[in-house]
Amino acid sequence: MIPVRFHLPLVLFVAATVLLTNLGGSPLWDEDEPRNAACSVAMMSRADWVVPTFNGLLRTDKPPLVNWIQLLSFSLAGRTEFTSRIGSACLTIGTIFLTYLLGSLILRPRVAIWGSLAMSSCFLTAVVGRTGTPDAPLCFCTTLSLLIFAIGLFRSGEPTDFDRWCPTMRPLHWSFAVAIGISSGLGMLAKGPVALLLPLLSMIVFSIWQTSSLPHFHSTETSYTGGKWRTFFRHASVFASSVCSAVAVIRPQFIVGTAILTTIPWVAWVSLRTEGKWINDFLRVHNFGRFYETMEGHSGSFFYFGVIAVVGFFPWSIVTGTMLAHTVGILHAEPLDPRKPAVRLLVSWTVVWIAFFSFSHTQLPGYIWPAFPALSMLYGLFLADWCRTPHPLVSRMMYYGWISLGVIGAGMLFGLCLLAARTAPGQEWIGVIGLVPLLGAFAGWSCQSRGNHSKAVASLAVTAAITMILLIGVAADRISHNTGTKFLVSHVAKDQNVSRWASYQHVVPSLVFYSQKDVANLPTPIAVRQHLRIYPDCHLLFDDMFEQDVLQILPDGYGILGRSHHVFSSRSLLLAGPLTKSIIHTAHTPEHSPQLLSSEHY
Repeated sequence: MIPVRFHLPLVLFVAATVLLTNLGGSPLWDEDEPRNAACSVAMMSRADWVVPTFNGLLRTDKPPLVNWIQLLSFSLAGRTEFTSRIGSACLTIGTIFLTYLLGSLILRPRVAIWGSLAMSSCFLTAVVGRTGTPDAPLCFCTTLSLLIFAIGLFRSGEPTDFDRWCPTMRPLHWSFAVAIGISSGLGMLAKGPVALLLPLLSMIVFSIWQTSSLPHFHSTETSYTGGKWRTFFRHASVFASSVCSAVAVIRPQFIVGTAILTTIPWVAWVSLRTEGKWINDFLRVHNFGRFYETMEGHSGSFFYFGVIAVVGFFPWSIVTGTMLAHTVGILHAEPLDPRKPAVRLLVSWTVVWIAFFSFSHTQLPGYIWPAFPALSMLYGLFLADWCRTPHPLVSRMMYYGWISLGVIGAGMLFGLCLLAARTAPGQEWIGVIGLVPLLGAFAGWSCQSRGNHSKAVASLAVTAAITMILLIGVAADRISHNTGTKFLVSHVAKDQNVSRWASYQHVVPSLVFYSQKDVANLPTPIAVRQHLRIYPDCHLLFDDMFEQDVLQILPDGYGILGRSHHVFSSRSLLLAGPLTKSIIHTAHTPEHSPQLLSSEHY
């Protein structure tokens, strides 16, 4: 085993390598990342750190913490993909640091090392942790709240005397509650009330669960005599009193009060400047609205986030089944099992985040990422116990895990080749990334067969880190290099001195960021025709599903200048503008080589 003094440096090295490798290589992803970056650019150009705007309009989607972080990086190093993401990547590394400290505090360093390595090299961390969205600031703040809560309640424990350590529920000192409130308040400035609501709910669930296991919780239930209803109400009164006492342990009034005081200066300021519109739209539309209605097509079933939790922890999720069984076994073990309080805390945190958003009508993978620090420690606890005392049945299940890892590697081998052939011909070599899980499965199987379980888990950690570095840091860049809006703006229109931009049907957020200009949203063909007649130098971006409609209404002298395929879709983006040159720029596709094509092809 690696000496404890090297644990944290190793974890931070792996995290930094996964999250920083080629961080600015790929264009801004999806809609949220360019929308956040464009909002930060707008705030910077106006020298306004209070009111967030996008494309000239008030932006009420999210609070401005991620924008403040991007404003700092933009001021220091310019407006690029790297500076849009570096703040999120650094905060994610900080989250992994906090995760290791949490595992070391409530469990043991040998658990913390495996858990934090899983957190730093799983698929969802490698994706979300590298994007310029509010998810990374939120995850950092909520993990900090969890760590402070654990320190406050478990401070009487002696980790060096682990086998006899079983802390009781003592009231949380007001200073810890205030610190949790500050952390939750900062999280609210990242993504809203969930940064306070869900950590607080998780702490309440844990407090009730832990208190209900203590002898005094049930000690008076059999001491009453009398009628059935009278006994029932007395029992209910005692139970309610015990629950209230359990809730009071965490001092929610300090947490909520401090969180509100942390957020109120900016909320009051932005409400005053926008006459209450920001706070009204943010709470009504982007909080309650997103929970009760499906927005922007991001829907899913009740089991969506259960699947995301498994997929997001790839490749560590090959042991998900055995990890869950191991966790349930600890919870049903003898009452004096010293790991129960820690496991209850981790399970409470994980279940509350996943269960809450499972009821939401709008669902995105990043919603449950703040549950991953706690979930990763459950993985770490299982792997550490398996390395120390391997059970025959568990070891047999581990062999199935290595087989599944090999099968996934083979699927990646062919799947990445096909994806590259469609979107980036000449880059089919990225399919060799699938060999990493294949070799990792072989190494893990071999080490386990020789009885060296620690090396088997280490091979899984190495496989996870290398796979994520190559998949997210390298392959994503090569596949998306000549696709999307950036290609059209940077390569097609770079020599045309474009002064005006417009889009048909909806505004493309990446166009706002890469053009560094406000984009006119033209909802109808008539609006397109009128706008292009008024502004004959305007360039128009639209989806290829509207190609025939747009071609019929383009004024004389206009035509298709460029075409670029989406990475994960069969659709394409088209750019129309004045035909100063009778050429069409086309991104790499199976049908077109990377060259200039005559306009008569269309």
